[in-house]
Amino acid sequence: MVDAAGAEDLLDRAAEVVPDLVEAAVEADAPAPVPSPQEALAAALAAYEQTLTTESLSWLDESRAALRNEIRRLNARGRYRVLLHGAFVQAVPPRETPQALLIQTGDRFADRWSVEGTLAITLGRFLHADVALWRQAAPDTAELQLLREHRRMRSGELHYLDHPAFGVLIRIDPVAPPQALVDMAAAAAG
Repeated sequence: MVDAAGAEDLLDRAAEVVPDLVEAAVEADAPAPVPSPQEALAAALAAYEQTLTTESLSWLDESRAALRNEIRRLNARGRYRVLLHGAFVQAVPPRETPQALLIQTGDRFADRWSVEGTLAITLGRFLHADVALWRQAAPDTAELQLLREHRRMRSGELHYLDHPAFGVLIRIDPVAPPQALVDMAAAAAG
């Protein structure tokens, strides 16, 4: 139990603490400062970069794949079977540090696919595509058909990598930033 002198002492100490709490509460209720255009741009760029990193080297929804007309023409001919039509996003690493994307497509045979391999895109003076795909000739055979090719490319060029049994169409397109980000950059530049 606290006597009168002790209660007064507690009230004095509480009076010392309460003004700090009141000031902190007032500061918390104050509106946040408005970021400068440069700060807003930096935050938006960081968020966009995080989105790209999250999507990096993961297959995107097929609706985002760009070779729809070419696929339509191949299907219309009836002589070809399109095994995979896809797209992915990646920050393009230098030639010395490739990051390969795993490809598994076609028919499924027990523990593997009829077509498997890797695709690595790198940047030197040009863009470079390194493709290593193997195709199982038939489900009941161990015979593999290998397509291994290195191709030097430029953005937007369509390339065909050929093998007697199968082929690959490949195009590398730059990712355009969202228009809102472009507008923010222009505003931040003044």
